[in-house]
Amino acid sequence: MLVLSRRADTSIIVGHDITVTVEYVAAEDVCLSVKGPEGLRVERLEEVELAQVLSKRGRTWDPSTMHVLSKRSRPALLLDGEILVAVQSVSSDSVRIGIEAPPHVLIYREEVYRQMQEANRGALSEPDEDLGGLVALRRVSAPE
Repeated sequence: MLVLSRRADTSIIVGHDITVTVEYVAAEDVCLSVKGPEGLRVERLEEVELAQVLSKRGRTWDPSTMHVLSKRSRPALLLDGEILVAVQSVSSDSVRIGIEAPPHVLIYREEVYRQMQEANRGALSEPDEDLGGLVALRRVSAPE
C-alpha cells in the first residue's frame, strides 16, 4: 500500500484519469472528493466490507493502524472495484492516505504529475537537431 501525506486543496492522481482531492482536514474529519471519467464507480466501504476486500488481497483489516475517513463516515473508498483509498491518519493540517491498486495503475502526487506533463511537453517542442546526426551515423555503420 502506498501512503501519501496530503494537505487540504492537494490531490493525488490515480492512473491518468482519476483525481482524489483533499477538500479539508479538521480535527479527525477529512473530506475527499473523487473526479474521474464518466461511469467511474465510487463505493464507500463499511469496516466489514473493507475487511473482505483486504482479505481477497491477502491483507487483514487492522483497526489500530487503519483509520476511518471520519467519525461520522465510512472507513474507505473503492474505485472501480479495484483501487482502495483509505485514510491512515489525520493530524491538525494533513492526512495520510493509503492507496492500494493493481500494479498497472500508476499513482502520483498531483504536483509531480503536472511537472512530468510539462517536461514531456517541453521535450516534444524542442527541435530535433540530434536526429540528423543519428541518420549520418546509421549511413556510416550500414554494411555495404
